Amino acid sequence: GLVAQPVAAQWSIDLAGVAKREFQVPAGTETRIVVVNKAPNVRYHIVTVLRPIPVAPLEPVAISRAEDPLGCAELVQVAVDLQNATAETKVRLLMLQLQQALPAAGCSGTQLGFIRAVMASTIYVLPVEYVIRAGEELVVTVNRLKADNSVEKTWTLILTTGAQGSWRTLYGIALVPDRDDDPFLTPGDREGEFIVNAGASKDRQDFPVKPAPSVFFSWMSRSAEFGPLAVSPTLGVGATSELPGLFGGVSITYRQNLALVVGIPFVPQRHVKPQYINNKVVTSALTTADLTETKYHADKWFIGGVFRFSSNPFGEAKRPAQEQPSQEKPTATASGGR
Repeated sequence: GLVAQPVAAQWSIDLAGVAKREFQVPAGTETRIVVVNKAPNVRYHIVTVLRPIPVAPLEPVAISRAEDPLGCAELVQVAVDLQNATAETKVRLLMLQLQQALPAAGCSGTQLGFIRAVMASTIYVLPVEYVIRAGEELVVTVNRLKADNSVEKTWTLILTTGAQGSWRTLYGIALVPDRDDDPFLTPGDREGEFIVNAGASKDRQDFPVKPAPSVFFSWMSRSAEFGPLAVSPTLGVGATSELPGLFGGVSITYRQNLALVVGIPFVPQRHVKPQYINNKVVTSALTTADLTETKYHADKWFIGGVFRFSSNPFGEAKRPAQEQPSQEKPTATASGGR
């Protein structure tokens, strides 16, 4: 497989290994790419792309086992076989034999130089070092080419720093100040007259609020995913038609699934129409809908408890299809005469 351990920020693409591997690297890493086990007499085309990342899973690295070392005379023949090899898996096998046997074989002079030259021809170091920043990944593609320059086989190495973060969808209830007017009518001085009272028609709490089922969208950075608490900017919308609205604020998220949201709401408020204020006298029994109008206003605060569900809990359940009325015409009933 790919050699996964970097030496001085050096990463290797093993042409005798698995065709595609991906590894996590720290942001800002200076990276040098080395291609190993390339067949000496085979042409290759190498492409590197530094691009914004889609997060991909990491995989374990396969480790091959080496064979027993050989003597110097045999190593020269192994080097010749390596020089003529055209299969990357064969290159890896011969390279392992040379690497294990060469230190103890006692080779020197021309033989040693030949063996080392052949071994060096199986490795290519890309001349450019890359700095992979947060939210980026380096994609290196090695294509083995045929005689007509068409691609015969492809290897890919992806070095990713991981996504910078992700948007989370949270569902919950926002509590907003209840500033709706509840006007009511009282009898006037004359018969048939009514006085519009803009006050509340029922007793209310000191700090009345109304619940607003809402959907919030919050950004969570990758670094915040590892801690118990995360503070993020948050926007929300009303989830039902009964109380639509917009919400902007900050969420404090615990373990990614529970959050407290505070901020400023932009919600509809019901107020008495201007023509009915100041104890206006009317001559008909008007309803609340007649006396009031609803407009959107920014309020001072809201607070909400939200949760991270896999789907919208406010969605209406699907109703069974209604039965279609019969298309048959009713049968005429004969009437009897006297």
